[in-house]
Amino acid sequence: MNVLSSVPDRDGSWAIFSGTSMASPHVAGAAALLKQRHPAWTVAQIKSALALTGRPVHASGSTAEVATTREGGGLIDLPKADNPLVFAQPSSVSFGLVPRGAPASRTVQLSDAGGGTGTWSVSVESQFRPSPLTAPATVSVPGSLQVAVNPATATVDDELTGFVVLTRDGERRRIAYWLRVEQPKLVSESHRTLTRPGVYRATTAGKPSLVSTYRYPENPSPLSLETSLAGPEQAFRFRLRKPVANFGVVITSRGAGVAVTPRIVLAGDENRLTGYTALPIVLNPYLDRFEDPIPVSSATRPAPASYDIVFDTPSRASAGRFAFRFWIDDVTPPRIRLLDHSARAGGRIRFSIDDGKGSGLELNSVQIQVDGAAQRTKYVAGTHTFFVSGFSRGAHTLQVTAADYQELKNNENVTRILPNTRVFRARFTAR
Repeated sequence: MNVLSSVPDRDGSWAIFSGTSMASPHVAGAAALLKQRHPAWTVAQIKSALALTGRPVHASGSTAEVATTREGGGLIDLPKADNPLVFAQPSSVSFGLVPRGAPASRTVQLSDAGGGTGTWSVSVESQFRPSPLTAPATVSVPGSLQVAVNPATATVDDELTGFVVLTRDGERRRIAYWLRVEQPKLVSESHRTLTRPGVYRATTAGKPSLVSTYRYPENPSPLSLETSLAGPEQAFRFRLRKPVANFGVVITSRGAGVAVTPRIVLAGDENRLTGYTALPIVLNPYLDRFEDPIPVSSATRPAPASYDIVFDTPSRASAGRFAFRFWIDDVTPPRIRLLDHSARAGGRIRFSIDDGKGSGLELNSVQIQVDGAAQRTKYVAGTHTFFVSGFSRGAHTLQVTAADYQELKNNENVTRILPNTRVFRARFTAR
């Protein structure tokens, strides 16, 4: 949503922008004010006060309220949050992914926030489509509120969201809820098993086409990714038995006309991607190619479990043969070795780059400088070459930078950014 905020005088003093960078400081400021007025409130109580008293948010030019997945509890209403009447723990309810035919329930603890003691009426207000959520007609504060869902009455592969609403004497307090009723298609997909790192050959030609959409997160269409992979897919099963820093795959070659990209999900469930690293994009924010499409999928700090690595295609016509590299626990950068220490004018200086059993050298990352000036190189079968031309006789400083494919996935969502880039320095002599 749009947020009005101050800007420097040179930019007009006031401006409207959208995004979390604008909303977050406003929420933080509201929380600080509530903490100042109610120093005994806990962090959870402050969050509850802001969430339960939020006002509906409407999309620009529309009277319909946006989904809770966009607005959360709604637009902050600070005067109401100052007098919330009740606290809810948790302040929103997520059932997560609910298998069809598997009832589930959640309990919300309600406590008095001042003037909220007594009986409240309870109702469920679903957004966009009927909800299988049920709740008792009334609840006493303090007390517990149990909400339940019967997914057998809901459409499979459908998101359901809305509010559990508490009302009393004209006052409304809303607790947002969300669930997805699922019946995974990948569970019936046949698969090959991966047990060790290496390069493998595969094909999507002649394979079944069971899955067309992967989540969560949803494939972000603004990032030039295919949002519907309606063609056939080839799945591989990998059992991770101990914690590792990462594992992943990169497509190393494809047949003519073949369009295939990888995704990594928890075994048998296309709705459980291993986070944004599973999407075939550059995720390292320090790279110029941030968010560019690339045929690499990985998992960062994955828990021991079974995973499916799925190679999918947008259409049957784009299916075919491909090769991929599979790696486990790549926490070291490529190795660089200078092969020639001197050369005559017009001669060559060679160096090798090898990533061993890691994710593999990412060729676009290789940069070479001589005495601080960029040089062009020729690459053949693991050896890079540049020609000694225009250099004065004597010693020169060589710097080579190279990264592997895991570096494309390293980001700030883990304890530290892994060192998958090597900077190699050496000297050579022009004779």
